Amino acid sequence: MSLRLLEIFIPSEYEDAVRDMLKDVEAHWIHFEGSHERILRVHILIDQEQVDSVVTPLKKRFHMIVDFRITIIPVEATIPHEKPETEEGKPDAPRKKKFFGRVSQDELYNDISASSKTTGIYILLIILSTIVVATGLSSGNVAVIIGAMVIAPLLGPNVALSLATTLGDPDLGYSAGKALVTGILLCLGASLIIGLFFPVNISSPEIVSRTKLGTGDIVLGLASGTAGALSFTAGISTTLVGVMVAVALLPPLTTAGILLGAGKFTAALNAFLLFLANVICINLTGVVTFFSLGIRPSTMWKEEKARKMTMLVITIWALSLILLIFLIIFSKHK
Repeated sequence: MSLRLLEIFIPSEYEDAVRDMLKDVEAHWIHFEGSHERILRVHILIDQEQVDSVVTPLKKRFHMIVDFRITIIPVEATIPHEKPETEEGKPDAPRKKKFFGRVSQDELYNDISASSKTTGIYILLIILSTIVVATGLSSGNVAVIIGAMVIAPLLGPNVALSLATTLGDPDLGYSAGKALVTGILLCLGASLIIGLFFPVNISSPEIVSRTKLGTGDIVLGLASGTAGALSFTAGISTTLVGVMVAVALLPPLTTAGILLGAGKFTAALNAFLLFLANVICINLTGVVTFFSLGIRPSTMWKEEKARKMTMLVITIWALSLILLIFLIIFSKHK
């Protein structure tokens, strides 16, 4: 069971309103502090999946109040092991747990937006990952390729792009798009230089296999996108899932750059199409996953706008995917 500690700060004059809004909250522990001071402090120990039900109403009502703030803190352990109590002080009946308990929307946004910025570290990781992947591809060393994928630099921008679509957030979408395009250009540029000036075994099975697009690659892309979105929403480590997503992205993109540098233009195009197919799959399933898990903007008018944008983007990605599948089938029957 994942717990969160909510720290709520608000002027004391709103204490009655806050108490009224929290009276039905199914929390493990609620503590009011500073009732006679200028700022009221409220601490709530609550299950991870219950956070949105507390935070969202408070944000809607008090977001314009000066000195209002909510801090969400992951809890490793709490002593004693508190249980919700009824008004009579007896342990309450166990609550029915959701099949999939996700982190709060605010946590999700902060985690994903932080991983979608074009920073110096991000640029360096893209270049280093490309060099290591190119080495693994040329030597046919799968372990080297997978090892480089632990860094997973392209995971954040792709997941952020999906979240921006679901929330109808143009700022996050711009930041994610900028990071993704920057990463693509850097990877292509670095691998192009490697293909031009360094001895690369372009007949390596690891390179050749990424010049062929099949339905299995579509399945991998769809599974990777779903896994990437779920890893963020579940609040679990994205390292291992990042490997899965990165395997679908950096190797084919690096292959495209190497083959382009080696003058193998048709093979380079096929490798780039494989990369493009995976980008489409990852973003399509990412948007569907976030939308299915109830990720929505905080206001009604934004929610309607975001819903229309989500449906439009899902349609575009889906049609692109269908077109790619038809191209695969057609090419195999030529």
